[in-house]
Amino acid sequence: MRGPVAASRPGSQEGGRWRNITDLPYNSDDPRYRDYDSNSNGGSGNVTGRMAAMAADDDGYVYAGSAGGGVWRSRTGGGHWQPISDALSSQSTGALALDGAGRLWLGTGEATTNADAYLGSGVYVLSNPRHGMFSTRSRVGGDELESTTIHELRFGGGKVWAATSEGVWSHSTNRLSGAWKLEFAPNPAYLPGGSLANDDSAAYKNIANDIAIDPKDPSKVVLAVGWRSGDDYNGFYTKGEGGTWTRITSGLGDLPADADDVGNVTFARSADGSRYYAIDQSPEQLNTNPDSGLEGIYVSKSGSPTGPWTKIADYQGLAADGSALTSSGYMPGVQAWYNQFLTVDPANADHVYLAVNGFSRHWTEGPGAGVGHVFESTDGGTTWKDISKNLPDVPTNSAVVTPNGGLAVATDLGVVYRAPGRTTGQRVGNLPAVAVLQLKLSPDGRTLYAATHGRGIYTIDVRNCR
Repeated sequence: MRGPVAASRPGSQEGGRWRNITDLPYNSDDPRYRDYDSNSNGGSGNVTGRMAAMAADDDGYVYAGSAGGGVWRSRTGGGHWQPISDALSSQSTGALALDGAGRLWLGTGEATTNADAYLGSGVYVLSNPRHGMFSTRSRVGGDELESTTIHELRFGGGKVWAATSEGVWSHSTNRLSGAWKLEFAPNPAYLPGGSLANDDSAAYKNIANDIAIDPKDPSKVVLAVGWRSGDDYNGFYTKGEGGTWTRITSGLGDLPADADDVGNVTFARSADGSRYYAIDQSPEQLNTNPDSGLEGIYVSKSGSPTGPWTKIADYQGLAADGSALTSSGYMPGVQAWYNQFLTVDPANADHVYLAVNGFSRHWTEGPGAGVGHVFESTDGGTTWKDISKNLPDVPTNSAVVTPNGGLAVATDLGVVYRAPGRTTGQRVGNLPAVAVLQLKLSPDGRTLYAATHGRGIYTIDVRNCR
């Protein structure tokens, strides 16, 4: 019989060192098993994990936030990655942003509302992101944003604004201590500590999607709030003269005021502050219209998010521009609750690119028409032109305008670049046939970063895009 075993000292190391055995390639599209109804051969292949956010500076420092593996830093424009958030209690990323002072802001909690998205532990800021590490002491405020997801971080008027799963919050960007201020929650009884906090629907009762701040007057703020499948509180809100947030019921112009017509919303502002654009997904259409969930595309030519807004596109109009998505049950915006992207040319406030759809049904039958994925307007949305041409007939997820006027497009089968003056695109570099979910330019416009679904982040010199 063995004798008594001595108790180990807390924190002492026993039994040798752990060795990582999971750093081998994993093929999620194994050729030994192919399902006709899946996306086999769609480019998934070897995978790592979902990348949820990305930020980069002028000097080759890149920061990547994963859905469940924390934040990583590269000092070489990609590659040689180092984890910088391992000390935090949550490794789920919702948003990353570099502010004007070079600080890196991290909003934890992936806000994709899917079954495997994990909650976060708040917002953290790193004063020296090139060399520092996030720590529990770098958390902004207290525990107000504990166990939330953060969809957007926006800056304006000396504040950072957070669109979360528990309403909209704000905090000073100068004094980082002190509690976050709850700006607006449409159904506060469903928040933690409220009388209905344990209700089965509590997670869907205070969802904020985006925040639009007037660049000329940061006191004018519009909140896009609502659950994509519909709820009575869905709508646009602003602060009235008495300091109370109220639903905007008039004065927006064409932008919907009815809760049934306001779902997931994306705002985009022109660089000169003269235009605001918005995509709006309709819960009513999502639930009743098999063709599309897109309510419309809108512009505020005053440059203020308070409008007036003019409707500049809908799914019928986009379909009429030669879209491949013309079949009943699958038209432009059929995935507008998920596929939403707007980008404005930094040099021209009326030059806009739009993507709101996923696959065409033709993709299963061969190369497909390859049109209907990206639309362009050069007159602020008065007219639209389908510029997809030879793009692969797969979802388009992001796009950026390069400094020379070219267009780089992220698709589910890599990145395609259209040079200035040309009408067709060309695949960029040797990127694997993988879904690229986000494209970003470095602040100096020289480097293009591509965040993929499951294959990490890639970078390329913009001069090599031809």
